[in-house]
Formats: sequence, structure tokens, C-alpha cells
Amino acid sequence: MIKVAAKSVLQNKIANYIASSLFLTIGKKELYYRIQSVGNFLPDYVVVKLPKKQFSRDELTFYCAGGKDQMSRAAATIGWHAPEAPMPLLMQSLFKRDQVFFDVGANSGYYSLLALASLNRPDSVYSFEPSKDALAFFKINIDKNSLGDNGFEIAEIALSDHSGSAVLYYPVDTHNLLETSQTLVKNHKGRKEYEKTDFVEITTIDDFVQKRSLTRVDLIKIDVEGHEEAVLEGGVATLQKLRPIIFFEVLPDIEMRKLQDMFQKFSYLTFQMGPKSITQVKKIVHTSENRNQVAVPLEKKEYFLQSCSDSGLYHCS
Repeated sequence: MIKVAAKSVLQNKIANYIASSLFLTIGKKELYYRIQSVGNFLPDYVVVKLPKKQFSRDELTFYCAGGKDQMSRAAATIGWHAPEAPMPLLMQSLFKRDQVFFDVGANSGYYSLLALASLNRPDSVYSFEPSKDALAFFKINIDKNSLGDNGFEIAEIALSDHSGSAVLYYPVDTHNLLETSQTLVKNHKGRKEYEKTDFVEITTIDDFVQKRSLTRVDLIKIDVEGHEEAVLEGGVATLQKLRPIIFFEVLPDIEMRKLQDMFQKFSYLTFQMGPKSITQVKKIVHTSENRNQVAVPLEKKEYFLQSCSDSGLYHCS
């Protein structure tokens, strides 16, 4: 009852302003944003504090559009490590200065910006995003933080198992948020209707690597709404030769057998992330705890587990 009453009070604009301002005056910016979020009064731009031991700057500014971007909303109201936790912490511990990082399905660019702001900033960050809506947010974030310099590229294309063009499907908007579920997979999650569709350019990881004459790809994050298998099928040569660590999403009712066989064939180990743990698994399955999982080349296992420990995750055998 108390929580319901408090929420009702904070939905009043004047009461929300008074309550949130109190926390701002004592430097509690996350609580300031959290109270604003309760009343749906978040500003268009939010400032996310970063720890000095891990980042080259004190903060990042994100275009939140009043809370429409769920990633920056979570970061502003809870902390930089909160969106899709524990992935930001683990990825940040894996960034190294001589690396090449692929952010596949970058959306508004949260992980790309973390990489670019890291003390151990990768030499090259390639961000792949075909959605015009998401790209608008992403480009504002880059400009707002003055991060669009050498060693960074937004590739306004999708990745798949072949090069050419394809249809990008946008789900019907039922939540008034920045869409994160646009996909190349028709009827994904049983959908029969779509808000809109776009024809987009597609290429493969291998073709992109070859055209850029890349001699290393160290870290790949893939969030492509059920199209993960096709993306990795287009990167077989890269997996074999360059041996990147791969973060990938596992959604309910998505068959992962081919992906699992591919990882086994190329001597990759798979790990399931929990809120505070990492567990090696033989079978790739969706879990309610965390749908993001990690594939690690066998020869990088010890390095990966040390990075897990450095980020505060404990290893469950």
C-alpha cells in the first residue's frame, strides 16, 4: 500500500520535481533519475556516471528521449553496469587497447560507447546497425560525447550468412519505446503483422573482415533477434582464424543446435551468465536469468575466467 501511494504521489509533476531535486542536491543522481522514471518524467538526455578506474572519462551522456531508450534508462536509474547485467561489467574487463571489437546489432550504441570510453579502449570499434530509428539515437550519442574519431565506424548494414539485401521487420509498436526487436527473421516470435519494413544492405562477418583487411577480431557482441546463427555462419573463417570471444543472445523457442555444433567443431567453450556468476555449459539453452551467453575459444579459457574474476563474477564449474 505504501509503495502504491508513493508511486501515485510521484506521478504528480510538482511532487516528483521536489522529491527528485532533493536527491540531486546531495549528489545522488541515480536516485534523482529513478524518481523521475517512476513518474515518467525522465529528461531527453541523461548523464551516466563512470568509475575512474575503468574509464577515461567521468560520465557519458545518452539520448534517452524521456525514457524511450531502455538501455540508457537502466544505466541512468541504477548504474552503468545495470543494462543486461552482468554483461557491461564483463565486456569492460575484456576490452584491451590493441583489440578489434564488433558490436553487431548495436541499437542505440550502449556497448560501443562503453568500449570507446574505456581506459583500455580497443584500437578499432565497428558497430553494425541497419535500423534507421536506432541509428538516430546512436548518432546523437556519439556526437554528444565527441567520440566519433579514428578507430570507430558505424556500418549502417545488417550481418547475415550472405551478402546482398534483405527485409528488416519492425514489430508493431505497443510500448512507445525505442524498438530493440527489429529482425531479419520473418514471423519472429510468431508475429504476423509489422509496424513497417525496410530493405537493408547485408553482408557477412567474413566479407567485412576481408574488405577491411583485418588481421584480428577479438571480441564480438551479437544481438540480432533470432538471427545469431546466420550471422555466425557468415563468419566461419573468422572464427577459425582470428578466434574472437563471442557474446550472443539466446531467445526462447530458438533452435541452437547448429550453433552449438559450430562452436564444438571450432573448439569453442560456451558459458551461461547469471547475475553474479558464469557457468560453463555443454548445451546452449535459454534461461530466464540471463539470455546473453558467451562462446570462448578453448585456448582463451583462462584469460576469460580471469576477466570474469576481475569483473566480480564467480565461476561455477
